[in-house]
Amino acid sequence: YVDSNAGNDANSGTSESEPWRSLDKVTATTFQPGDKILLKSGSVWNGEWLWPKGSGVEGAPIIIDKYGGDAKPIINGMGIDRGLNRSGAVHLRNQEYWEIRNLEVTNDDDFSVDIDLARGQGDNSWSSKDKTRNGILLIVDGDELEEGEDGIMDHIYIENCYIHDVDGP
Repeated sequence: YVDSNAGNDANSGTSESEPWRSLDKVTATTFQPGDKILLKSGSVWNGEWLWPKGSGVEGAPIIIDKYGGDAKPIINGMGIDRGLNRSGAVHLRNQEYWEIRNLEVTNDDDFSVDIDLARGQGDNSWSSKDKTRNGILLIVDGDELEEGEDGIMDHIYIENCYIHDVDGP
């Protein structure tokens, strides 16, 4: 359980009465198959990102969802530059068996300016690549796979999320 208003990262995080406060705490944690990360309805995290570690397994995915009301919890990455391949406000890297539900996600450093996406035919770069942001970013990075892993990340579900105002290609 994570509550941006009434939580405390010194809490256990395992009940509504003992929630964590920050997404940084969640990001620093490795979760196990069947775990749930529940974000308090109406909570807002500005300038934090959500990159929980670990993977679920078939029949026991790791679930991110809301609790305690109807309003979606908001993750506002605020366009903070964490590097090109770490640019999501919500981020999974070489992880599988995840279900992400009922979040509102935004990630823009300046809502009045769009990044320049102009590039010539065959050019796989862009002038503003250092400013690229993503809402929910899923990366399969072959350089970081363990020996024998197939590079296919199974069972990634994103449902009922509102993703908006993201400055990216």
